[in-house]
Amino acid sequence: MAQHKPATGRSRDGPARFDQPLAHARADNRPALAAYVPASWPTQAQNLRILNHLAEVTDVIELGWPSTFSDHVRDRITGELR
Repeated sequence: MAQHKPATGRSRDGPARFDQPLAHARADNRPALAAYVPASWPTQAQNLRILNHLAEVTDVIELGWPSTFSDHVRDRITGELR
């Protein structure tokens, strides 16, 4: 896989920045790989290690704000609810 410089920092041209990694993947004749990670999950230190690893193997990383409500699927207790 060819190495491409990731887009960093803030930009008002968000869609164009998102198109760049997709275009690189298309040029490499491969599907683009995107990952979503909640910010500071599971801990801040572990999150930074996860993000550093993902930066090496994915085209796009979406860093989301953790939800402020209980997510029963993520909490793995869906089957216990009755």
